[in-house]
Amino acid sequence: MKIRMVAMALVLALIDTACSWKTLHLHRDGPAAAPPATTFPATKPLDIKAFYSTDLMEALKAVARQDYSAAVADFTPLAASGNAIAQVMLGEMYREGKGVPSNDTQAIVWIGKAAAQGLPEAQRKLGTMYRMGQGIARNDKQAAKWYGSAAAQGDADAQRELGTMYFNGQGVSRDYAQAVALYRKAAAQGDAGAQSDLGVMYHKGQGLPHDDAQALLWFQQAEAHGYAQAQYYLGQMYRDGQGVPRDDTQAAAWYRKAAAQDDVLAEYALGELYASGRGVPQDVVSACALISLAGAAESPVKNEAVDDRGKLMQKMTPAQIDASQTLASQMRSLGVAEALDVRSGK
Repeated sequence: MKIRMVAMALVLALIDTACSWKTLHLHRDGPAAAPPATTFPATKPLDIKAFYSTDLMEALKAVARQDYSAAVADFTPLAASGNAIAQVMLGEMYREGKGVPSNDTQAIVWIGKAAAQGLPEAQRKLGTMYRMGQGIARNDKQAAKWYGSAAAQGDADAQRELGTMYFNGQGVSRDYAQAVALYRKAAAQGDAGAQSDLGVMYHKGQGLPHDDAQALLWFQQAEAHGYAQAQYYLGQMYRDGQGVPRDDTQAAAWYRKAAAQDDVLAEYALGELYASGRGVPQDVVSACALISLAGAAESPVKNEAVDDRGKLMQKMTPAQIDASQTLASQMRSLGVAEALDVRSGK
C-alpha cells in the first residue's frame, strides 16, 4: 500500500479517534547493509489518540497529496519531540525514500523509537526489519519478540507473522499449537493470509487433523479477499476431488486467478493442465510459457518446472517454441490472464 494511502487512512482514523493501525503495509525490496544489532526496550501499550495534533494532521495530509518533502519537514520535529505516529511515519519515509534519500538505518532508528513506546504497528515493522535484515542485523529471536509485542495488542498481521514463525520454528521453538492459536486470532479479524494458512494446515494435516471440509471453508474465506494462495489451493482441491467433486474446469479457473497474481505454484499447475488438455484446450505453447515462468522463479517447483519445460520443448516445433517465448514475455508485461486472453482471441 502506498504511503499516501496510509496517511489518508490515518487522517480519517484520527478524526474518528479510533485508529487501529492495521492498514499500514509498506514494503521495500531487498535488504540493505546491516549495521550491528540494536535492541529497544518494550513498553506498555499506548493510546495513540494522545499524539493527535493539528501539526500531525497537516503532515499526514501532505503525504496524502504526495508532498513528501513537506511531510518530512512536518514529521521531523514531531518525531523528535516523541510523537510515536510521526516517528513510525518518518521511519517509513526513510524506508521508502519518500521526501528523503532511502536510508534503512534511519528507518530503524525512528521505527524503533515508536516501537519502544508501544505502538503495535511500529513493533510489527521492527519485527519485519529484524526478520529480513533491513537496516539491522538479521535476528529471528528479536523478530519474534517484536511480533509478539504487537500480536499481544491484537495486531492481526503480527499474529499471522508470529504464527508462521512458530510453524517454521524460526526464532522460537516449533509449536503447531501456538501457530494455530495465532492464526485463528488473526483469521477472526479477517486476515486472509491467516485464513489461508489454516486451510493449508487442515488440507495437509499438518498441526491440525486432515479435514477437507475445514480446509475448503478457510480457503473460501481467504479467497473472498482475493488471496492468491487460497485460490491456488482451491484449484488443487477441484483438480484432485478433495472436499469437492473433481472438476478440472473449476481447477483451471482457480489456478488462472492465482496465476494472474503471479502465484508461481498456480502458474506451474495451470501449465500442466494446458499440456494435458485437462479443464482447458490442450495448448503446448501456453503450457510451455506458463511452466517457463514457474521455472524462472525461486519456488518449491523450480527444478520440476525446468525439467518439464525441457521435455515439452523436445516435442515442439521451432515456431511453437518461439511463440511460447513471446507469450511468456507478454505474460510478464500484460499479466498471465490478459496474455492468455490475447492468445485465445478474447
